[in-house]
Amino acid sequence: MVPFRPVDRSTSLLNATTAGGANRVALKRAGGEAQHVRLHNPGPSMLFVRFGDSTVTATTADLPLPVGAVEVLDTTGATHVDAVTASGSSVLYATCGKGM
Repeated sequence: MVPFRPVDRSTSLLNATTAGGANRVALKRAGGEAQHVRLHNPGPSMLFVRFGDSTVTATTADLPLPVGAVEVLDTTGATHVDAVTASGSSVLYATCGKGM
């Protein structure tokens, strides 16, 4: 396994609410170089995350990301990320890079 290595200026910030699709952001892949994304949910609410194209819309049935969680996922083919909360709001940092 290769350690995660971010690409320059590769972090997107998403301000998530209960409205899916309202705050989706483009992934900063630096010319398609990065296939992995490191997700960080600093809080204050649980997030539900989905990857896809420019129309991606997350729901509370998608990948849960608890407060404080950091995950690295292979998102080959995805251009955007969306996240929602069940209630309240939260922040999602999505950093593109290589490695797990």
